[in-house]
Amino acid sequence: MSAALVPVEKRCGKCGKVKPASDFYRAQRRATGLSSYCKPCQRADTRERTAKRRAEMGEEAWLAYQRDAVRASRERTGNARGRAYSRAARRAAKRLAELHPREWEHLLAVELRAEEAS
Repeated sequence: MSAALVPVEKRCGKCGKVKPASDFYRAQRRATGLSSYCKPCQRADTRERTAKRRAEMGEEAWLAYQRDAVRASRERTGNARGRAYSRAARRAAKRLAELHPREWEHLLAVELRAEEAS
């Protein structure tokens, strides 16, 4: 499977300006490997959709929606592991003074595995 060639320049589908490829987000499913809209247009579009949805829902419902989305994301990604990671990082940091810098990541991984096992 060969990777698609990324163009040097591309025309934005929203503003119609020709811009360098670095002004577009990557999009693996597109033939060019870049999104259709340039970054500024995509950000503006996202801001508009978010503001519209927020206005339609009302402030209280929007905040509840955001809380639920964060909670669901944490459950889906296993962010409970984030607490274990923090504890492991603190324990590893105590030993850091004695270690070579390259050993830090290894020690952290070992501490994290030990935390998950218990």
